[in-house]
Amino acid sequence: MVLIFVQRGIFPFGDESFLRTDMYHQYAPFFSEFKYKLSHGGSLLYSWDLGMGINFSALYAYYLASPLNWLIVLCPQAYVIEFMTYMIVAKIGLCGLSFTYYLSKHSTKKKSGNSLFWNILCTFRIYSRVQLEYYVA
Repeated sequence: MVLIFVQRGIFPFGDESFLRTDMYHQYAPFFSEFKYKLSHGGSLLYSWDLGMGINFSALYAYYLASPLNWLIVLCPQAYVIEFMTYMIVAKIGLCGLSFTYYLSKHSTKKKSGNSLFWNILCTFRIYSRVQLEYYVA
């Protein structure tokens, strides 16, 4: 992933980010509002700050329910987009790690090279690429 960040000039190796399509118009404002609510004690049930008012609990359940997203409370408001970028990398890495664990427990052949191959294949499959385009929390 670091090589992709360097090649594409994605923060911190440049000024670009993964913000594309839904990430720009939906997820970035949702994460900003979530950060604001956690930092200032706002209600997680409803928000008047998105659109003309929105059921925030439904928005949270569909877009923001990943436990890793709660780490946004540690991030300054100005770095919400960077937080989202690093969460993408962390979630893809955890996907590969969990798949490696699964293989180690369910594989009849205990070869670490084979497990590493499947880990890399799982982590960098097209699903991960789509995750970058249409960010799914």
